[in-house]
Amino acid sequence: MNFLKNEQLKVFFSIILGVLSGLVGVLIFGLSGYMISLSYFNPPLITIILIIVIIKLSGMSKGVFKYFERLYSHEATFQMINRLRVGFLRETLTRRNNMRDVRLIEKLNQYFDEIENYYIRMIYPIITAITIALIITLLSLYIDIKLLIILSLFSLFVLLFIPVLFKRRSTKLYDEKESTESELYLNIYGLIYGYSDLFINKEVEEKRNKIKALIEEHAKLNKSRQDAVSYIKMYAQILQIIGIALIIMYTNDVLLLPMIILIFINVVEVLIPVMQPISEVQRVRNTVNMLEASTESKEIFNNNLAVENLTYRYENSKRDVLKNVTLNINEGEKHVIIGPSGSGKSTLLHQLITKDSSVMPQFLDFYNGTLEDNLTMFGKNDVDHHTLNDYLEYFELKSLKLDDYIFSSAQISAGERKRLHAIRMSLEHKSTWIMDEPTAHLNEKLREKMWQLILKKETLIVVTHDFSHLESFDYIHYLKDGEIIETVTREGLKSKTSKVALIQQGFLQQ
Repeated sequence: MNFLKNEQLKVFFSIILGVLSGLVGVLIFGLSGYMISLSYFNPPLITIILIIVIIKLSGMSKGVFKYFERLYSHEATFQMINRLRVGFLRETLTRRNNMRDVRLIEKLNQYFDEIENYYIRMIYPIITAITIALIITLLSLYIDIKLLIILSLFSLFVLLFIPVLFKRRSTKLYDEKESTESELYLNIYGLIYGYSDLFINKEVEEKRNKIKALIEEHAKLNKSRQDAVSYIKMYAQILQIIGIALIIMYTNDVLLLPMIILIFINVVEVLIPVMQPISEVQRVRNTVNMLEASTESKEIFNNNLAVENLTYRYENSKRDVLKNVTLNINEGEKHVIIGPSGSGKSTLLHQLITKDSSVMPQFLDFYNGTLEDNLTMFGKNDVDHHTLNDYLEYFELKSLKLDDYIFSSAQISAGERKRLHAIRMSLEHKSTWIMDEPTAHLNEKLREKMWQLILKKETLIVVTHDFSHLESFDYIHYLKDGEIIETVTREGLKSKTSKVALIQQGFLQQ
């Protein structure tokens, strides 16, 4: 992996130290078994003391090896993850963001946790376990060829056959769990942000029941994954019992028998924990590759206000957010997109962003600086104080002063952020405005002022739940479940069979 190239030496040391720690553990078990057999023959006390001293020193050295192995492996992995996380976030922010903020946070946490597991709980332990098993198997040749065969067969079953057997089941359960989580997230998002729509259509209880069913399904899938892990361990323990029985049957040297059994048990303890990681290593590797690929720069903007037969899904999602959507906005046209929350409106809006458009996203950011700095984007939009104060007065923001310092977006209310961002867009003097919920969090008077400002623009694309001015748009698009169900003109609002007309009528009657 390219991001790990600066930590190659630490990775090498961590693997070597892990192997040494494992071999010392095998040595401790082997000497303990040998001492048990030797004690039957009443050996000199000095011999027993010498073995005990070696065991004690080996235990201390194992602790030291294990400590530095963890130190190097964790340091290398966390440094790599830090660079990968920063790189992923930087590239996400510099291109058109095709993820909602919650999904971005989910990705930065869940996926990078998977990468941490990939190295700390998969790659390092797997390499270490295979190396230890290989060394012990080869050394067993000096004792008995039968022991070599037993260890080889056991290692093949534990490291290859059983993980391959459970790989398909593990992948299927993970995909189902991820799909359920994604659907659960979208339904909760829809319930929270689309409650008014659901209430009007009397679908609140149905949505709640669906969320409850998804939570239960998620719990069942988690239990199924835990059961699969238990089965893996059970099969390994059965193989361990069979292996011990074969060792007892085919070992002729009684003096070495306890030592061989204890060494075998220790090797089993090294191999069993990596069985599940081996069955999942390819899936997690795909996540690593996906995150590496996501840090590559992509085209930031579309060249025109159009999409054709667009089907879109978020990365690592099983659900299409948009399905075969075709939309073309000509210069001078006003388009509005309506529909229930979670239907893909904001996602469609993101696909239409061009370099020559001013954009109001659903979530607005303000930066450390004065109010004037935030409105002019730190001097990018050249404007005098008189004009700025006129805008503040228009939007009833007289309580805010241009030299007021803003420490964070939370310092100003959601409604104030909407109005201030509208001022910011006005100062850009662009003919095309793309807006997501521009009148949210505004009272009736301020909503009307916002619409008056918006509708002056030449080319307009708006996503809204406010249906009070649909007749002011040239085209109204009704989006549901990622598909444009209906597109009507302002004249079409008079039709009694139009879904859009019925929705607007229900809104106006509230």
